[in-house]
Amino acid sequence: MIHIILMILKIIGIVLLGIIATAVLLILAVLFVPVRYKIRAEYYNSVIAEIKVSWFLSLLRLNVNYNKELNIKAKALFFTLYTNSEEKRKKNNRNSKKEKQLTDVEKDDVWGYGGQDNGESGKSVELSKKDADQTLKKDNSLRGENVSNMDNSSTTQDEMKDDFGASEKTENSTQDEKNEKVSFIGKIKDILNKIVSKIKSLIETVINAVKKVDGARKNLENKINKIKSMVSDPANKEMVRFLWEQIKLLFKKLKPTKYNIYLHFGDEDPEKTAKVLMYLSVAYGFMGIDMDIVPEFDKKVMEGNIFMKGRITVFSILLIALRVYRNKQFRKLFIDN
Repeated sequence: MIHIILMILKIIGIVLLGIIATAVLLILAVLFVPVRYKIRAEYYNSVIAEIKVSWFLSLLRLNVNYNKELNIKAKALFFTLYTNSEEKRKKNNRNSKKEKQLTDVEKDDVWGYGGQDNGESGKSVELSKKDADQTLKKDNSLRGENVSNMDNSSTTQDEMKDDFGASEKTENSTQDEKNEKVSFIGKIKDILNKIVSKIKSLIETVINAVKKVDGARKNLENKINKIKSMVSDPANKEMVRFLWEQIKLLFKKLKPTKYNIYLHFGDEDPEKTAKVLMYLSVAYGFMGIDMDIVPEFDKKVMEGNIFMKGRITVFSILLIALRVYRNKQFRKLFIDN
């Protein structure tokens, strides 16, 4: 019995060690196996782009293509995890079903109920037409009799109305004059109330605007004083220097190993072209990536192509983030507060 229990515990221990070993291997693979990427893009009157991302000897792959339409596909080994082509296919199937339903309805309208085209349907249509003609004739005869009776009754009612209306005309005329006077006074009061309310609202808006400007000025002064105190503090100066070094290191880790960038741009306004050229030179100095730039100062041009290939290791990025997080001054300013 004890021997069996020991065997079971031995098997459980082997299984647990296997699970722990696979988990450790997965964590190490995620940290140290680089993520490889390849980017191609060009613009000559239209955009064509392709992005490929792979990990662990292409165990996981992501392909993104754009050529008038966006296509996304994610795969693990030979299995497709996600693709947007299935969604497009479903939409096309829905549109085709709707078109079929519309064509069926049009056939029903042409051939009659149920889409039948035989002699029986023609006979039923002829019989229905005859029945409709007979019912119309009966309705017309009945309407003629009712109209004659209504004419006789309407003459007597008109005579009674004429006698009664003569007595009411004098009363209505005096009442209308009183109503006109009351309505005229009411209109004047409404106009005066509107003018007063507009003046009050204008005064309130001016007061609120003055208060907002004053509050914004005070907030700006407080922010400027706070920034001055932060910059003048030697500990903050050291923190800014440390962050700048870590940002440069991050760009160095993300920098592609192979690249080729060609840009041909220009604007009719030379000042705009000069500004863009200045920004690109700053980016070149910051990232350290060579670019083939051809500016045009007298015509409007926009074209070029980009090729980048490189890899990113998760461990190096986490190491930079850990250094920044452990900085005491950074924690004091951005995390502890």
